[in-house]
Amino acid sequence: MLTTQNNVWVGRAVLALEKTNPKWAEGFRGAFVNVACSAKDIAEAVDLLHKEFEESKFILTGLEGFFLTQMLDRSLTDYEKDLVDRTKEYPVQFKDVHMHKADA
Repeated sequence: MLTTQNNVWVGRAVLALEKTNPKWAEGFRGAFVNVACSAKDIAEAVDLLHKEFEESKFILTGLEGFFLTQMLDRSLTDYEKDLVDRTKEYPVQFKDVHMHKADA
């Protein structure tokens, strides 16, 4: 059952690096990362993700396979389960940001 509280979204965030990101000088321009976000709706989830990545000098440019956990037609992976569990402590969860250079 969908509620207006404690909905958790999972998917992949697609990012660009801001020029002020320290990795920019090393030639990195983009990144992707799997995320989990606790939010009442998708608009709030996107806003929370945007703000979180902005703090780390990334620009949220897209989302792939971003769904409510209860709407998935598959089981969560162990990796996703860990992120979802951690949303109880803080609404935006991710780890292992995979960066790529402009020539990648």
